[in-house]
Amino acid sequence: MNAAMGAQRKRERKKRILLAYAARFTAVCVCSAVMILIACGFLYILDHLFQNDSVVYGEVVNTSAAGNTDYTEETNKLNIAGGRTVVIDAGHGGDDEGTAYDGVKEKEVVLDIALALKEELEERGFSVLLTRTDDTLYSLLERAEIANQAKADLFLSIHVDYYEDDAAINGLTCHYMQGSAEGTQLASVMEETIRALGVTDVRESIGSDFSVLRNTEMPALLIETGFLSNGGDREKLSQREYRRELAKAIADGAAEIFNEADNQRF
Repeated sequence: MNAAMGAQRKRERKKRILLAYAARFTAVCVCSAVMILIACGFLYILDHLFQNDSVVYGEVVNTSAAGNTDYTEETNKLNIAGGRTVVIDAGHGGDDEGTAYDGVKEKEVVLDIALALKEELEERGFSVLLTRTDDTLYSLLERAEIANQAKADLFLSIHVDYYEDDAAINGLTCHYMQGSAEGTQLASVMEETIRALGVTDVRESIGSDFSVLRNTEMPALLIETGFLSNGGDREKLSQREYRRELAKAIADGAAEIFNEADNQRF
């Protein structure tokens, strides 16, 4: 009898130990799962807080909405105006100065060129929309969306280059979407037109994968108007008169692009 009761107690004790281990294992699993969920949530928050500091191909990518701007009203105005629509994108802005040298800032230079280019194109009968008209930073995706909403016929993004390894490098460069035959032809027409005018040295066009080229639904070019790392380019780009002359040359290039398209040369 005593032996049977002893065996029973041993079985019950083993059962209690197993249940205790099972409970402990379950508690550890639950705590681990909770900690993993908390860590994932924390990483998600960090990703969304700092995503506007990402850099792609030298461009600051701000994927957060800049006030959820609605461009429908401006787009409707362009549609009413009729004719060809060109969207001009002055690169950078706000906290993103772009490249800079000795007080000359890319964001200021390209905005002035863009404003002058708008006037030049409007004089030629084009409808024009700017992605920014002041010192405001818009994300790369927003810039492309402005053009897409406007159903633009051409997108021109204006920038200034910099090459720290060789200050002798100078001149204007047209970037087109890599792998695009149409883009290659657009860049060729633009660079040939500007080169013929003799406003500045023009470098060979480059196929690139910039966000604004990849995400726009119409023909698009990104134009590096010169190198701030080069003394000659920097001196010229710091002069308002030269910037207007350059804007006129780019406007002539845009007009020639449409002329070539009308003649079905591409």
